Amino acid sequence: GLLLSIDKDQFRYNTRLTAITVAQHMITHVPDTLFHHTPALRSALLFHNDLTHVPPNFFSKCPELTTVRLDLNDLKALHPNTFDGNPKLNSLSLQGNDLTTLPSDLFKNNTELRQVHLDSNKLTSLPRTLVAEATQLTELTASQNQLTAFSLTHAEALRFLELSANPLQHMPDVSKMPTLLSLRINDHTLPEINIDPLLNLRFLQVVELDAAHRHEWRLTATISQLHDWVYSANITTLHLVGAQLPLSFLHELSTVGMRVTSLSLGWSGMDEAYAPSDVVCSLL
Repeated sequence: GLLLSIDKDQFRYNTRLTAITVAQHMITHVPDTLFHHTPALRSALLFHNDLTHVPPNFFSKCPELTTVRLDLNDLKALHPNTFDGNPKLNSLSLQGNDLTTLPSDLFKNNTELRQVHLDSNKLTSLPRTLVAEATQLTELTASQNQLTAFSLTHAEALRFLELSANPLQHMPDVSKMPTLLSLRINDHTLPEINIDPLLNLRFLQVVELDAAHRHEWRLTATISQLHDWVYSANITTLHLVGAQLPLSFLHELSTVGMRVTSLSLGWSGMDEAYAPSDVVCSLL
């Protein structure tokens, strides 16, 4: 049956326990000391409950912890010390909660953190220093929030960034993400995007900038830089639905030999002058 609560001594005598799953119940709170006797714990899956908060230092007695799932709860906020005692934390999912912001030092002791999923919350902003100490972070997703801006001071290892369905007012700063492989910012309402910063990303493979339904935007770029970008990067996916492209943009991509496996285009003024069918076909 469905659990409504969990006893503070539930795992008191399970000192060798390495994985715990308490999911898809109706638990609204957890005892502060629930994991104080599970030093070998590596995986804590507490998703799809009704948790409204997580006690400070909740996982502090679990130094081996690598995976935490708290998605699909009712979390409103997290204490800065929530993950202080988890230096090996590798993967964290907080999707589908009611978070509006996160402490700037939430991950100060999580240098092994590689994946963070923040989708479907109510985040209006993210601290620029949020992952400053998480120097191994490779994947960050924060789609379907209320973010109007996005910038990180340190994200040198980041390879996958997903920010779709946010009311962004400016294109995110990618200058601190030199190893980025995939950038997804779909369902946006940005009026203009200058892709010149993307032209400096030599490992980029996936660019998805499809606009929100019926929204059109203007793409600008330094055409002369496209040659070096195509030769150094390996773009396999290029999605630009809603983008009003410069007249020579697709011609130049074709001329320098770009070949993609997935291409999405389309805006109200699109015609053979901007997107000749033979040029579009040559890109595939």
